[in-house]
Amino acid sequence: MPGKECSFQAHTKPKVMCKEVMSIHSTLQHICFVYRQGCSSLPPFSAFIAKFPNEYALHHVLRTIINSLSWWEIILQNPSNSHSLMPCIIINPKVLVDALTDWGISMVFGQLWAAWKLKPGWKSDGRNIGWAESITLKLAIVWLICNGYADCDITIHGDNKGVIRAFYKGHTQNIP
Repeated sequence: MPGKECSFQAHTKPKVMCKEVMSIHSTLQHICFVYRQGCSSLPPFSAFIAKFPNEYALHHVLRTIINSLSWWEIILQNPSNSHSLMPCIIINPKVLVDALTDWGISMVFGQLWAAWKLKPGWKSDGRNIGWAESITLKLAIVWLICNGYADCDITIHGDNKGVIRAFYKGHTQNIP
């Protein structure tokens, strides 16, 4: 919608109460039971709710909340974003991911494996072991999708809890 405000933004008050934010947050949580890709849009709401000292305080709506609501509006207006209510199957195809600062990245998929040596000087411009682990996780996810895995919960084994938390949050502090 170029040049046009999102409908919720046109009616947004300059300041909101905690109760209003909690109402939107809980609605989006329920939607996430069906549209699971939306889970990564919820942390800004939780963080914003935590800023309210009491139920009567007013706060300006944060840019992260506006961005999240804009994303949800696009998703909810798209009729092709329907999802089955059938529970996802949980599978563990024995996928392992790892990165080593002095060697490179590697993935194991059951009996198959792949590994890449990192170029000298890779650890610069904000890149660190967390970045390498994130790239490895992303490559594993791409491999799984290319091999037909869909509509399921997949266990991927890795040793970096920070990367796993960033994956669930939907973002990291490292350079992508």
